[in-house]
Amino acid sequence: MKNKNNKLIINLVYILLVIPIVYGIYKGYSDYRTFSNSINYANPLNLQIKSYFISEDFISFIIENPNNFTVYLVVTSIRMRNSFGSTAVITTGDDINVIRPIGPGSFTNIEVTLLESFADPRKTIIQWKRGGGNLTIAIDYYEREKNVNGVIFLNI
Repeated sequence: MKNKNNKLIINLVYILLVIPIVYGIYKGYSDYRTFSNSINYANPLNLQIKSYFISEDFISFIIENPNNFTVYLVVTSIRMRNSFGSTAVITTGDDINVIRPIGPGSFTNIEVTLLESFADPRKTIIQWKRGGGNLTIAIDYYEREKNVNGVIFLNI
């Protein structure tokens, strides 16, 4: 009888120790998977384009910061591609490479005037407006304080 009681006590202690360890491993792994799936590696700060205006003379984007901290945004380039395969990259302009602080929950306006020297962006936009189809825009950015690079995509 004493041997059965000892086995029962050993089994209960084993179960009481193993179940929390197995649960801890499971919980840690599921939390890790949830965290790693929630990060958008292309746009780690989750900045969003709220509205835009595109013409042959200038382009304008309103970018919102949904985070609870201030973002010091530097737009480094604007890339675009239309359905016809025309591509363009804008690396200079009014609001390119300018530090823009965006407070928590607020937004900023990024504008670039397309001068005559910006032949490729103008051609890409004119083809898109006349021929229809899609226009994909990628706004490359750098966040100065957190030292983070990212891309905001817009498909029109």
